[in-house]
Amino acid sequence: MKVELLSEKERSIIIENDLEGDFSYTLKWDYPLGVYTNRHGQVSCDGFCQEGAHELKDDQGRIPEDSAAVFYALVDTTHEFHSLNSEAQQYEWGQSNQMRFVDHGDYRFTGMSTCNAGTHSGLNIHLDVMRKTFIASVDFTSITPKPRQHFQLKKGILVLDEDPLAKKISKVNSTLPLRIL
Repeated sequence: MKVELLSEKERSIIIENDLEGDFSYTLKWDYPLGVYTNRHGQVSCDGFCQEGAHELKDDQGRIPEDSAAVFYALVDTTHEFHSLNSEAQQYEWGQSNQMRFVDHGDYRFTGMSTCNAGTHSGLNIHLDVMRKTFIASVDFTSITPKPRQHFQLKKGILVLDEDPLAKKISKVNSTLPLRIL
């Protein structure tokens, strides 16, 4: 497969039927940052708890039964299913398992990988399915005093599955090697 260079910033999209690949990562999930199962088998939080949540725990970190309803009304225990499986070799990149997309209508979407405490960079993808083009980039935000930097994709392949796309679900295989020149 060869990527057609449409302009300095755009790359072409290939649309296939029944895209093959290992999408088993979508069965995995995480709790939101700071939420975990404690030693008492309860879903709890540390460090990133909402105000008032810590006060509902006892000295052992247990959530008493009479406080559980109030605690879980404060703490988000949503199962966040993985929507991104990636490998990256980038400074200050700490793995991301989710990619969120915004639908702009007319099969135009903008997506960004989620960041966590160890991730200071995010992958951005702008899709225009009708024109069969996409733009990918990484926004690098350092923990050092350096200014935020924006690196454009230099080459890559993006393959979309037609059936999920019609339902506005993204099922994508891609090889997006980012070369910073």
